[in-house]
Amino acid sequence: MRIETVDAPWRSPPRSRMRRLEPPKATDAEAAAAADEFLRGLASQDEFSGAVLLARDDTPFLEKAYGLAEREFKVPVNLETRFNLGSINKIFTRTAIAQLAAAGKLSCRTRSENTCRATAALYADRVTILQLLNFSSGMGDIFGAKWDATPRERLRTLADYLPFSKTIP
Repeated sequence: MRIETVDAPWRSPPRSRMRRLEPPKATDAEAAAAADEFLRGLASQDEFSGAVLLARDDTPFLEKAYGLAEREFKVPVNLETRFNLGSINKIFTRTAIAQLAAAGKLSCRTRSENTCRATAALYADRVTILQLLNFSSGMGDIFGAKWDATPRERLRTLADYLPFSKTIP
């Protein structure tokens, strides 16, 4: 992942820094070829490692892996590589929940006990989805001695994490 500073979006960049935008590609095949060339270039400079899927109307037109999953041993990324995305998963979760709320399938005021019955957490009857999303639930931290003593290979499914949240205040 790379973070770069950019000009404020409301200001135009100086002419010397303006990039000429390419016109949109006429076909999906052209878009796939341009994306593949761009991503191969980034991967060859060790600027990108990942799997890419481009699709239109549920039909993929580029599905390819680039770069290394493990640099020390030169293991390439493939389409089955699992990535540890860390905290960025929170953004995807927030987006998915916002989409469900916009579709009327849930309310952010819903108590977590109504959506996560399997957790049986001590706080589930008082904590809302919105509080979980905003990190304002008051829910305790699952990381501690029990977490440290648990081998990571035992944490593969959501159910594997439930024992950590059931007993915290």
